[in-house]
Amino acid sequence: MKKKRIILIVTGILLSGSTGYAKMIAADDFPYSGPLGGNRAGFGWSWGWNEPPMQFIANNGRVRAENISSSHRRNFPATEKNQTVYFSFLCCVTGEKDGVYTAKFDLRSEAELVASIGVTGKTFMGAIGGSGQKPFGNYTQGKAHRIVGKLEFNAEKNAERLSVWVDPAGESDPAAGTVLADSGFDSVSRAQIQTLVLNAGGTAEFGDLRIGTEMKDVLP
Repeated sequence: MKKKRIILIVTGILLSGSTGYAKMIAADDFPYSGPLGGNRAGFGWSWGWNEPPMQFIANNGRVRAENISSSHRRNFPATEKNQTVYFSFLCCVTGEKDGVYTAKFDLRSEAELVASIGVTGKTFMGAIGGSGQKPFGNYTQGKAHRIVGKLEFNAEKNAERLSVWVDPAGESDPAAGTVLADSGFDSVSRAQIQTLVLNAGGTAEFGDLRIGTEMKDVLP
């Protein structure tokens, strides 16, 4: 009698809270209390947030910096070569300083900057690497804006394209603008949040960080 070979395929569904992490590259909704460094919640990360000397403080799903310059980074497995990456985060800033970033989110290839979106003065700014910085509209102090970015590698010859949305209502909303420049890289593997200068009494908050391969992955 011939033996029949039965192959059982089990599909695992990863559920982590209400954020639908199963479709994302990485995500963190900051369910912590106290200093951010060392925390490991979320999905898709290689390890926890680093622990700089001056840290963001986590509370109620947000991480907050006040009157400090600081940065936190967290790695995830490198994306595939030339894979389009979407990302989004909440950003709330009070106080501003022209010419420098008061709050900024980076996508990096290890330590090297690939793309960034942040607040300078009263304006959202986006950049590819260290060049191509461009404004994307004003922010409202004290409001938690949903910022969405789309990073396309080699979109035009060797140049990357960063498209930015501010508080999009859905996937069909037109981007607020784009930046085109050559970053010198073809993948990303690190997220970084930071403040460079906060005036006396100024604050910067981040929340609900999502990184994925489609727009729907990173929208609430």
